[in-house]
Amino acid sequence: MAGQRRRMYLFERAYRDFAHHLSGFVRYSFGLCGKIWLWFWKGPGAKALELAIRVCVVLSGAVFAVLYVMYERSHGRELSAESVFAFLVIAGYVWILMWGWKAPLHVLSRFVSAACAAGTVAAVMSLLVSAAAILFSGYLLVLFLLTASSFVVFVPMRVLHWMWLMHRQITYRCPYDDCPGGHGGVPIHVCTCGQQYRDLYPSFYGIFHHVCRHNGEQVRLPTMDFLGRNKLERRCPVCNRPLRHTSLGELAERPVFLAGGPSTGKSVYLRQAIRQLAKNLDDLGAGTVLIDADDERLSIEQDYRLLDQGRVLAKTVGDVTRAFGLAIRLRKPKRVRCLLHLYDPPGEDFTSMQRLGKKQVLQDAYGIILLVDPFATSVLSHYARRGATYLKASSTTLYDVVAELVGAVNQLLMREAADKCAIPLAVVLNKVDALPTTEGYEFLANLLPINGSAFDANHQAHCKQALERLGEGRSVRALEQKFQRVQYFSCTALGRTPSHGNNQPFQASGVTAPFLWMLGLDGMGTVTGAKARS
Repeated sequence: MAGQRRRMYLFERAYRDFAHHLSGFVRYSFGLCGKIWLWFWKGPGAKALELAIRVCVVLSGAVFAVLYVMYERSHGRELSAESVFAFLVIAGYVWILMWGWKAPLHVLSRFVSAACAAGTVAAVMSLLVSAAAILFSGYLLVLFLLTASSFVVFVPMRVLHWMWLMHRQITYRCPYDDCPGGHGGVPIHVCTCGQQYRDLYPSFYGIFHHVCRHNGEQVRLPTMDFLGRNKLERRCPVCNRPLRHTSLGELAERPVFLAGGPSTGKSVYLRQAIRQLAKNLDDLGAGTVLIDADDERLSIEQDYRLLDQGRVLAKTVGDVTRAFGLAIRLRKPKRVRCLLHLYDPPGEDFTSMQRLGKKQVLQDAYGIILLVDPFATSVLSHYARRGATYLKASSTTLYDVVAELVGAVNQLLMREAADKCAIPLAVVLNKVDALPTTEGYEFLANLLPINGSAFDANHQAHCKQALERLGEGRSVRALEQKFQRVQYFSCTALGRTPSHGNNQPFQASGVTAPFLWMLGLDGMGTVTGAKARS
């Protein structure tokens, strides 16, 4: 099938049948006219005409003889030797013509044959054209009406589908953070034979399905997601990489970008947040939170097993990050239906503008979570080096990460460097379980709400003040100068400091608060806390 078109247009088979029958009728008509012409030119018709002309010649000789006799009698002359000689001359002329079938009679015969053939062909052709006009014009009119009606059907279908996507804010976003297209429109859909289709939607190829022809088979490909199109393999129309999230096209995509330097605990934080969001909402019966791709689910479940055994996850590596898909279908206390795209880039991306500037996802980010390692601040850096063997601090300062993040935002989103970014920013102070709270560090106590309660204004102000007193006042000012909405949170992704010989599961706390804030569910912390206490 290489190089062959695998789809047929709507009613193309009918048009092809029409063309086939019309061409067959034309061939039959010309064949019939050719047979008629040959019948008159050198077939039985030509022989009949030749015989008729021979008879006419003989009769003309007889007529001339009779006329001569009548002429002679009218002048009172009887049959004589001269009369006999005249008869012989006429008979000889007739005999010469009949014997030689010479030029005059030959030309006359051909002329008569051609005239008869032309007249008969003209009459037959007029009858055939009339019959074709009656039969084929009606058939063609019906095809044109069907084609026009299909146009009237599939154009509104596509417009309504486009309006539905706009209303639901569905963009078929590519989950890869370096894809230049981001939301490139309808994905490429792949048939079971491997053929890719960029235009699998209602069109002249079909309203409800297109037909892919391969290996002697005809496979129907649905043209709308609710008809089963979303069950086909899908690929990004820009970078041609696979789109594995099953809720893509059903739920609005919400890209959330996780920022932070190396060893700030982003990977552990993200997995613990996914686990607690799913568990809390399921316990409340408020809805479902599901990992939206099978390969991602298997990978995260493997990470859960490691965390439940008290083991730390491996470091995130790679230049390109594919988002984890988290399908949220929430009924109460607020209806929320979205597909969170959670990006966990390596911390090394925040040490180089060259790497961070490639993260095209920032252009359409729904929110940014900046994870802060307090032991990378100037106030606590010596504390991590002094006594915490398993307390691995980030090698990059918070201000360096903030500078790279602000630079990337200016490069990818802002027209002017002084403009403010409308993307919500959650600044999360991680590893609070390991923070000192005595000997001058009392301001670091009670950063987490008690019993899973929601982060209120007092806790957020406390987190902000803690960052400032840890020597990150200029980082806080830089962030608030660039972002319109900034909130401060704290969490512990592990619940304790990792150590050899301790296989107790890690217990996270406070990891869901930034996500609930971005989704407009700030009060969920109070609900889940009350549920936990009860």
